[in-house]
Amino acid sequence: MLFEKEISKITLDDIKELVNQKVSESKYIEYKKQLPVFNRKEKIKILAQITSFANASGGLIIYGIDAYKGVPKEICGLNKIVPDDEILRISGLVQNCIKPRIPNLQMKALSLEDESSLILIKVPRSWIQPHVVECDGHWRFYSRNSAGKYALDVEELKQIFNFSDSINNNINEFKIDRINKILRNDLSIKLSADTIVVLHLLPIESFFPFKQIDISVFETDEFTIAPIYAFQFNCRYNFEGYVSFSSDEKGKEYTNSYSQVFRNGCIEATYTITRNQMNIFPLRKFHETINDNASRFLKLLKKLNISTPIYVSISLLGMKDYELYKSWAGDYRTYKSYKNEFVFNGIVINSYEENIKEALLPIYNSLWNAFGLPKLLDEIT
Repeated sequence: MLFEKEISKITLDDIKELVNQKVSESKYIEYKKQLPVFNRKEKIKILAQITSFANASGGLIIYGIDAYKGVPKEICGLNKIVPDDEILRISGLVQNCIKPRIPNLQMKALSLEDESSLILIKVPRSWIQPHVVECDGHWRFYSRNSAGKYALDVEELKQIFNFSDSINNNINEFKIDRINKILRNDLSIKLSADTIVVLHLLPIESFFPFKQIDISVFETDEFTIAPIYAFQFNCRYNFEGYVSFSSDEKGKEYTNSYSQVFRNGCIEATYTITRNQMNIFPLRKFHETINDNASRFLKLLKKLNISTPIYVSISLLGMKDYELYKSWAGDYRTYKSYKNEFVFNGIVINSYEENIKEALLPIYNSLWNAFGLPKLLDEIT
């Protein structure tokens, strides 16, 4: 369906097909002949439309289509506008008057043969709902059904807030449970070293009831879930989903790294670090490894059609007595870790277009704080 397409892939032919097939307005799509005039009434109207999609199942608003009783009659286009200016105007209104902001909201203009335009607004289903319209004294929550938008009542709001709280709790409980299993080595694949790096990518939608992905795709595409630092690896189904793992000199029972894809779309990737004689933690290599593999697994989630936002977290296990060296004016200072486990607060990736390296900086800075440093420093070895 068109509203499930990425907005960058929606073409004018797709819009013509909607009109030719007389695809009527629904829970997922809405047509507008003209752009709103930016008075109070019209601003509230467009904000209500956008939040109603975000608080329901997502959808598409198309400006420049004449419809009668919800059925498109023709593509009339928007005349005498500068599409980029109009998109900026709507974007500014949305940013200022919808709380919290809707992640990954996208807009696009399509040019018509007569030099008029269409403007498309793709609203994702939000996993941090409910979103409220707060504009010129108006404060209200909206959602959608097959008849269109409507104002949420108190009982419906309670259900949404309770659901949002349960999602956050479930994410945290999932992560802590997995960390505890790794610490106990209560895994189908045993880890072979004392120091373990754990990367979690937990899509918010994975914690929606009954969420399942097709893990059979990895039978023919195993390299997409290759373990970190593994030149040779094996893959198999397990209770949790599908796992890839490397082997070390201790035999097939143990592994230096594994990548676990869970049936609900979550990803857990681990790798082990062997301590050197000087007990120096390899910060630069750690930084590069996490950046590269977080980016790799985000691409995998996008390929699996899993929506953002995605909760990303890093944990370091077995860190006690590791040291860092920092050079300063030709001198060297030692920074030591007195804590054994670092389970950091995660960050939320709201769009696949985000710069993962910049997004992860708060986690890296928390690690440097644990060693007594104020933030990530270039001169750390």
